Amino acid sequence: MSQEIKKIVYCPAGHSSNDIVSPSYQNSILSNGNCHLCTKEHFIQEFKTWSSGNADIDEIIQEFPIPIRICEMLRWIPYDNFKNIEHIADGGHGSVYSAKLKNGIKRRWNFNTQDWEYEFIGNGVALKEIKDSRFDIVEFLKVSFTWKKYSSLIDLGLCKLDDLILNSNKNNKISGSIPYVPPEVLRGNEFTREGDIYSFGGIMYEIVTAQQPFADQAHDTYLMMDICNGVRPKVPDFMLNWIPEWYLDLMYRCWSDDPSIRPTATELFDLFWEDANMEDMDNNNNVMRQLKIADENQNSTSESQKQELFKLFSHSSKLHPQSCYISRSIHTLHGLQDLLEEIKSGNSSDPNILKSNESYNIDSKDSLKFIDEEI
Repeated sequence: MSQEIKKIVYCPAGHSSNDIVSPSYQNSILSNGNCHLCTKEHFIQEFKTWSSGNADIDEIIQEFPIPIRICEMLRWIPYDNFKNIEHIADGGHGSVYSAKLKNGIKRRWNFNTQDWEYEFIGNGVALKEIKDSRFDIVEFLKVSFTWKKYSSLIDLGLCKLDDLILNSNKNNKISGSIPYVPPEVLRGNEFTREGDIYSFGGIMYEIVTAQQPFADQAHDTYLMMDICNGVRPKVPDFMLNWIPEWYLDLMYRCWSDDPSIRPTATELFDLFWEDANMEDMDNNNNVMRQLKIADENQNSTSESQKQELFKLFSHSSKLHPQSCYISRSIHTLHGLQDLLEEIKSGNSSDPNILKSNESYNIDSKDSLKFIDEEI
């Protein structure tokens, strides 16, 4: 039986479709003008003259290797490429903003037009402004890149990446917001990449419920013990058939007490990328089928019922006066091991409970209104 010989394709720069980009990746050359090696070479060439304006940051970014998948490459985006910048919240040594990309970011070199192709034009992004003078942004970048950009999530001050920068005690004290801190860290163990995934579960919860996790409880040592005993934020019963089953399963996997069971950042990226491009999916795809069912369940609920349900949920989930959603110092259970029985018996005050003159919370009414309008 004769075997079909694959045609070798060349780009104007002389690269061929037989060229090896890596041991597991062969060069791709398309008639629309895209060549993986051309794109990589042009990025490398531009790095020689590019500058962020900060020599230390330039060195870190230029040392970061260009990955096989260009979409995973680290990019510098100048501030003037952002528009519609809006303040979201303060916390985690600074402020968080939402914005949109004016001109997008460079995606690939086109050898037909001899120019860059851009993606994410007009897409929404999150910005973080670091205000804490103790927070060394260069050291933060070094730690983040050591953990590999595509294998960890961006830290928003919800957990203790700042301890790696500020050299705080990693066993007795941490920094973060208790509902987002993984149980192993609450117990006093070191923070890991799997801890990022646990925190992401809390963000997934906020997206589908328009509520912050454990909003109706004091964020104290008792809550920490509950979390370590497997307690997780509850999705209201009336919302359960509005949410695709795969989404709920994924969220609870992120919250697993066993870090090895949690999905990886790459797995999360692939799942949400698939969801974002579901128009290209087969109608029989399980993810798309569940999304359709969830949409149908939402649409079958009358507007008056929705308003009543949201009013009921909003009323029952008002922020507890001793809840806290901004990063703060927390005593771990390891650090409190000699005081736990005293705290439980009431003979010792809880160092993790907010004092009456402290206020850390962010109003979530805008979030609730947004979700309500979307539904």
